[in-house]
Amino acid sequence: MAEFHYNNLSQVEEAFKALNEVEDDYLSILSQLLIKYDVESRLGISLVHRHFHLEDDEQLTKVRVRQSEKVISTMCTNGIPDSRIVKDYDLLISQSSRIVPSMFIIHHSGIVSYEFSCIEKEDVNILYFHTLSRIDDDFISEWTTILDGRKMVDRLGLAILNDNSTCAVEAICPDKRVRIFRQCAIENDKTEYIPTVWMAAGQVLQACQKDEHMS
Repeated sequence: MAEFHYNNLSQVEEAFKALNEVEDDYLSILSQLLIKYDVESRLGISLVHRHFHLEDDEQLTKVRVRQSEKVISTMCTNGIPDSRIVKDYDLLISQSSRIVPSMFIIHHSGIVSYEFSCIEKEDVNILYFHTLSRIDDDFISEWTTILDGRKMVDRLGLAILNDNSTCAVEAICPDKRVRIFRQCAIENDKTEYIPTVWMAAGQVLQACQKDEHMS
């Protein structure tokens, strides 16, 4: 298998277009797998895509804004965020914060992390015990078997879910290489958004605006 490179992932529009060319109800099939392994409340189905060019030592990482429900996704270099972005957005990062995987592609050879989150140290063990430990060899085998026949192994992945059931819509600030997430109900205007994370029940938990770039 070729070495994984984030920059080889499709842009969101191309990734979503490829999904629309598949006739099977792949979301329902994958959702049943999540339910079978009792992870449907902790793992969602992600549309694998990229927004920025990353250097080899960079990780795209979600971080909470201090005293706010807002979340941004920014670049960390070897696990260290840009101090200017931390200051500009008043990001909630402490000495006990840890960078952990939050979105994955599942290959036959194992799990490939492609996005990350900044969480507190005490939450890391909980994340592993309740979520990541469930992605065992049997799960990997079933997941890849489902997607292999549809040539979608690198199109759909897994996303760690948080406790918020409201859809988070992302807008892009390309100059700063930052994604800004805001809570938004999209049910009444789905044509303006591209879904990027689904719950097993089919609810969209994350989406991109089709005109996503902002200054």
